[in-house]
Amino acid sequence: MNEFKNVNFAPWIGKNYEKGIDERKILILGESHHWGEDIYDGVNEELRNGKYLKFTQQVVESYVDYQKGNKKHQSWMNTFTKFIKEFYNWEDSKINLVDFWDSVMFYNYVQYPISNPRISPTQEQFNQSEKAFHEILDKYQPDVIIVWGMRLWGNIPDIGKYDEKEIDKKYYKVGEKEYPAIVLRHPSAPNFCYSAYKKIRLLLEKNR
Repeated sequence: MNEFKNVNFAPWIGKNYEKGIDERKILILGESHHWGEDIYDGVNEELRNGKYLKFTQQVVESYVDYQKGNKKHQSWMNTFTKFIKEFYNWEDSKINLVDFWDSVMFYNYVQYPISNPRISPTQEQFNQSEKAFHEILDKYQPDVIIVWGMRLWGNIPDIGKYDEKEIDKKYYKVGEKEYPAIVLRHPSAPNFCYSAYKKIRLLLEKNR
């Protein structure tokens, strides 16, 4: 049963999400799911019926199972590992990859499947996903948002409030609450580099 009005892919919620990391509830915001070229005509109806509601959760569960030694590695899993390495600035002694995903929320903004990683969601798909995003923010109340990728960053409506010295930080608003967000290069991008650690730490420290 779908408890949401607009969400097709419910977020992964780690069991320690409320405790968070450094006492901050963190939403990691990806762009979209990719289902290959065989997307069929009936997919939208099945989305509305809630058939794929747990799809995002199953993706993260697969990664966690791999880290536990219960599943074989797949290439897409590198995206998750690279992000965690950046989050901790390659300080391996601090990293427990399973504990990390138990402590955060992960959600893909676009609520419709895309046929290929190299294909951008349409503007209509970005626009139609906004209500679902606001629903997620209102329900789970993250303290900070970390956005994966400049394409997504440029297609999410914000409230026009920016930190004067931080041009890559902005805010979303649902009701009376404002949600601070920063953007990182997408971990799957060819030009991804480990350079955002200080930005992440500043976001966590300033929003206490």
